[in-house]
Amino acid sequence: MKPRRQQLEEGPHPLRDQTAVVPSPRMRHRTPQALPRFHTIDQVAEALAVSSRTVRRWIATGALTGHRFNGVVRIAERDFLAFLAVHREG
Repeated sequence: MKPRRQQLEEGPHPLRDQTAVVPSPRMRHRTPQALPRFHTIDQVAEALAVSSRTVRRWIATGALTGHRFNGVVRIAERDFLAFLAVHREG
């Protein structure tokens, strides 16, 4: 039996010589989407120049949507931007 390195160098390899990877039919029409970005309560509070207690109050009253993951609360960027659009002053 030949050493592995010699086997690889000698001839064509069916997997190594493929030039293009064809996606499966189910994946062909999907576009890649980014995962949603989440912010901490402190990040939202700092961005809006308010206390973290105020952000927690907004979540408690339903004005701002918070998501709980393993005991910690996060605010999705989409929800944060929607909150800003509704509550923008000026």
